[in-house]
Amino acid sequence: WTSDPDDLTIGTSDAVLVIVTDDIKRAHENLQVLDARILEGPRDYTSNSVAGKKFGYIMFFQDPDGRVIEMTEVCRLEPYEK
Repeated sequence: WTSDPDDLTIGTSDAVLVIVTDDIKRAHENLQVLDARILEGPRDYTSNSVAGKKFGYIMFFQDPDGRVIEMTEVCRLEPYEK
């Protein structure tokens, strides 16, 4: 991981902290109040997981040391058919 807070490149071998919340819009508002560096979002997202297809919101921000943190809110899960 780079220690340069302006280098936002995330590679396939980089560790990323993911926080799951049930209210990403409120978390976004709180981060704005704290003057956090918000990189993206929140925005809609869809992904495939071991449990099924997930629909929700995602955003990215930096902690005070410049590490990128991903936050997600899963609104709906469609299990795979067996």
